[in-house]
Amino acid sequence: MADYLGKQLKSDEMIDLLETHALEVVYHFDHFHEGAPDEYRITDASAGFEMLLDESQKVRTVFCYVSAEGGISAIDPAIVGVPFLHSIAEVEATGRTMECEFSSKEGIEFLGRELSWAKLTFGARAWHYEFENAALRKVTLMEGWSAP
Repeated sequence: MADYLGKQLKSDEMIDLLETHALEVVYHFDHFHEGAPDEYRITDASAGFEMLLDESQKVRTVFCYVSAEGGISAIDPAIVGVPFLHSIAEVEATGRTMECEFSSKEGIEFLGRELSWAKLTFGARAWHYEFENAALRKVTLMEGWSAP
């Protein structure tokens, strides 16, 4: 999945993915006139991932579901292209080893759930690990990342 970051929708790799898995591209536009950019979404519920493409049709975000959620199956870790790190401490240690920026937030109470996250940032790319009750639940791969 990591190799798809930055790919154009009409690239050979993306066309192959779409055709092999019979996937649809869903176009979302700013129908409320709020100035939001257009985006494209590709979901493979059986394979456990969703992709977001920006207005220029480049893959910018890939959501990889570690456990089944909302009708989306768990992804096979072998196809993700980044390590599954099962604790914030593991993410932090990996960040030190890879000499990249690490950030995290623990103990977020939300609707009776305890959520935490940790992120590794490599220039314009980032790996975001989301935990629920200390268990890894989602890995999000991002390109074009520019948050403070």
